[in-house]
Amino acid sequence: MPKNNVSETEIKEEAKALGRKIVLLLQASDLPEDVQLAIIELLPEMTLDQIDELVNLLSQNVARQGQGEEELKNKLAAIKQKYDAKKSQLADSVMKDLDSLEKEIE
Repeated sequence: MPKNNVSETEIKEEAKALGRKIVLLLQASDLPEDVQLAIIELLPEMTLDQIDELVNLLSQNVARQGQGEEELKNKLAAIKQKYDAKKSQLADSVMKDLDSLEKEIE
């Protein structure tokens, strides 16, 4: 009988959940496919501590990617804001020129 009153079913469910988490982290990571496959092949040989460390490393990898994407979004937003401001200034300038031209024609 398992220690700490944890049933075999609960252990299996936790193992499945951890497996799903690892797969999702690998899919979301920027690791090449061959490295991902090698990690999957090594999992049965790993200790629980090594698996925990792997999950932590993969989580950090994915988090770094998210930060990079967020930085890119922020940079693109800043560029769009500058573009919109220039576009607005240009439109104002064109309208002023058209008004001046219209006055000259009248």
